[in-house]
Amino acid sequence: MKRLAHLLLGVAVAVGTANAGAKESTLRIGTPIIAPRLSNPYVGLSLPSTIAILPIFDPLVIIDAQGRVQPWLATSWASTDALTWKIELRPGVTFSNGVPFTAESIVDAVQYLQSPKGRTLTIGSTFSNIERAVATGPLTVDIHLTQPDPMFAQRLSNMRVPEPKTWAASLNKDGDGQSIGTGPFVMTKESPALIVMKANPRAWNAPRVDQLEIKFLPEQMSRMQALAADAIDIALQIGPGDREDLRALGGQALARRTYRVSYVSFNTAQITDSPVTNPKVRLAMNYAINRQAIADSLLGGTVTPVGQLVLPGAPGYVADIKPFPYDTARAKALLAEAGFAKGLKLGVTIAPGGADEASVYQQIAQDLSGVGITMTIIPTAMVQMTRMMFAGEFKTEMFGNFG
Repeated sequence: MKRLAHLLLGVAVAVGTANAGAKESTLRIGTPIIAPRLSNPYVGLSLPSTIAILPIFDPLVIIDAQGRVQPWLATSWASTDALTWKIELRPGVTFSNGVPFTAESIVDAVQYLQSPKGRTLTIGSTFSNIERAVATGPLTVDIHLTQPDPMFAQRLSNMRVPEPKTWAASLNKDGDGQSIGTGPFVMTKESPALIVMKANPRAWNAPRVDQLEIKFLPEQMSRMQALAADAIDIALQIGPGDREDLRALGGQALARRTYRVSYVSFNTAQITDSPVTNPKVRLAMNYAINRQAIADSLLGGTVTPVGQLVLPGAPGYVADIKPFPYDTARAKALLAEAGFAKGLKLGVTIAPGGADEASVYQQIAQDLSGVGITMTIIPTAMVQMTRMMFAGEFKTEMFGNFG
């Protein structure tokens, strides 16, 4: 099977055609993280953590490479007034257990997302502006909002629908039910290190391989080694620095545009006696980092420096907000004004998943050292990072984050 690897965040199942036509074709994917609750399609939004959820649960719409909304389970959608969206659903779709997919499936999904438990989940909070859903026909549903939402059609790409009755009957205290969706695959084996799925014979969008294996390989190097050993066919989140090694293996690196901004957060809420509580220190650190050099030299031009968490085209984006310029003289002056002319020491907790993230933080540390700031990098696993983030248990002045 031809080896493929994705830079940054790649959707592996979209290119799973390498040995299509074989008697028992299997596509093997290496990923740095697997969502801990695969039976709940409402827990997350981002790749690669949701890579094992996507083949099971279809979304209502998909977003293409140009950012346009395209039909999927929904074939059309329109805002009939400021607070009402009418959605037409694809006919002839069934869940993997044979239950028909209908407008009532959407109604049940919305009711769960409006429940106290549903609202605590990532997708539930995303759709907190839904007042109710009403089936107006077997394949037509009206969704009523509490306030106008011009981005609602885009948000429909986050709504993945499980088979309502079976899922509701099997819900446990954590909000997980049986993994029954309309997607191209069904789960056959689930463990922390390996997910195995087989083709869903009832899928309206039939898969092009018979079996899908998703392997948990947290280290970027381990995914490259697995490619070299022919243990996987696709690696998610490799880095630009791996391109030459991949070519030597006869593989291909694919870069996919993502709407993700990586940044370092200052932990001023828990650690109140840290130098980072001083705005001049935070400003100095921003001037001390050569973002453009990191983008060009370290990441091969695959990313663009930004000055805000909102990206072009999204509500709230301000075109006049540019990235901080690289200015070490100004950084040193600000540190001196803050009382740290002789330097200071700080810690940052990170969970590097790949795409040369570890190298980026090492370069940031090197840039900061040029103005007298010693930054100690404390790596941890993504699962631990998530727990610390939601429990508020960070012990360092800074932590790596993305949005």
